[in-house]
Amino acid sequence: MTTILDVLVPVALFVLLALPSLVGHARERAVDRQLRRPRPPADGRRRGPAPGSAATVRAARPV
Repeated sequence: MTTILDVLVPVALFVLLALPSLVGHARERAVDRQLRRPRPPADGRRRGPAPGSAATVRAARPV
């Protein structure tokens, strides 16, 4: 019986100390996943420059 307690007490202490950190890490990963996932704008329009605008037209190379 004491052998079981000699093993279970350190394991239980480790779990009590490590569990909050592991839960926080899991929540951080969930937030990171949500931030990486692109969301469409609320009004349904595309993001980025309009087609044909100066930002999308390729500049000519100097000769």
